[in-house]
Amino acid sequence: MTGQQLEPIGSMPFEELVDVYKQQVRLLAKEGVDLFAIETMMSLQECRAALLAVKETCDIPASGQLKKYKVTINDLLAENEQLEARVKASEKGKIKDTMERAKLESELKDIQRLVDRIPPEVLAELKRQQRHTRER
Repeated sequence: MTGQQLEPIGSMPFEELVDVYKQQVRLLAKEGVDLFAIETMMSLQECRAALLAVKETCDIPASGQLKKYKVTINDLLAENEQLEARVKASEKGKIKDTMERAKLESELKDIQRLVDRIPPEVLAELKRQQRHTRER
């Protein structure tokens, strides 16, 4: 799969997904696969696209199966609560820490670029002076 949803939910046309699967089928057929097992597909259209790609590309047998879910409304509500809690925790600490770390890394890179412009002999002299100052 491409990570994109098929139309009308997403923006990927069905024919484009078939073409994506055809590329994969060609490569796998070239490597000598004996069977295409099309499994854990999220939608009937995805499964259909993969099966059509095999049928239109080669004579290798193929089988397809949809992913089966048993989800209740309570499961969805519980998962939503967990996601909301994670977002709130991220907003309070982790995101701020990540942004602060990114800012510091950016500043460090800027300083390193400046240091890299210092001629080596000048840099060596500065380091020698620092060592001499610390030894006192």
